[in-house]
Amino acid sequence: MSNPLLMLIAVVACVIVGAGCSSIPHRFSPPLSEGGLAYRTVEVGGVVRRYAVYVPREYRAQDDHPWPCVIFLNGSGECGTDGQRQLTQGLLPAMINAPQDWPMIAIFPQKPDRASTWLDHDELVLATLRKTSEELRIDPKRVYLTGLSQGGAGAWAIGARHADIFAAIAPICGFLSGPISEQEVGAGLASMPVWAMHGEKDDVVPIAQSEKLVAAVHTASGRVVAANPPSGSSLQPGNASSLRFTRFPDLNHGCWDRAYRDMELAEWLLSFRQRATK
Repeated sequence: MSNPLLMLIAVVACVIVGAGCSSIPHRFSPPLSEGGLAYRTVEVGGVVRRYAVYVPREYRAQDDHPWPCVIFLNGSGECGTDGQRQLTQGLLPAMINAPQDWPMIAIFPQKPDRASTWLDHDELVLATLRKTSEELRIDPKRVYLTGLSQGGAGAWAIGARHADIFAAIAPICGFLSGPISEQEVGAGLASMPVWAMHGEKDDVVPIAQSEKLVAAVHTASGRVVAANPPSGSSLQPGNASSLRFTRFPDLNHGCWDRAYRDMELAEWLLSFRQRATK
């Protein structure tokens, strides 16, 4: 089954029904070079973790040019060890809905439990990137990080801790979480392009959480906070504001569909390149 939409339907059905999930990676895991959705494992701290990789249909292993890559961090409702539940919310549905808007490879690690923070699993995130970079032609100057809710918190924290890896981050309804302070986030992201988004009616993670983190980056960097992106053609390298905070007046916690589908986020991410890579 090479059709990404059919793969996503299979994943969602598996999550809903809760049966036969262990066989999915074997049944629906094409070679990464073929494009589509593939399932992988990586060993971290002696534990084998499952994750998924989405490859655009246009990807060709023999091409000379490397591809941009985005890493997506899931929220609490998608935690687990099946390697699939993290695909049901946020980025992958948006990519499947409009693949032409997301011309990049995507990596989907899965946080194993709700109690831990993504910062507790930053080695998992980096390990999935390292392994995928060994299998695919990824441009190290165009690696991006995003996530929703707990994953948004992870984008703030891991982006700040590893600012030498990511070219830009996009935390969606995120918050401060893990052994890291507001000042550390601000300092770590002082030179990092950031676009945060949050629903003003959020009664799960109050918008004040994003407000204080955006303010910390503003204080550390002195950059002006822009409310909304310029439209379409004006999103060119060097012409996109590098610190953005979009508030959705009509949305509660689940603002990620609008963030990933309606905000030209991929185009904004692609306007940035990492200045200093390892």
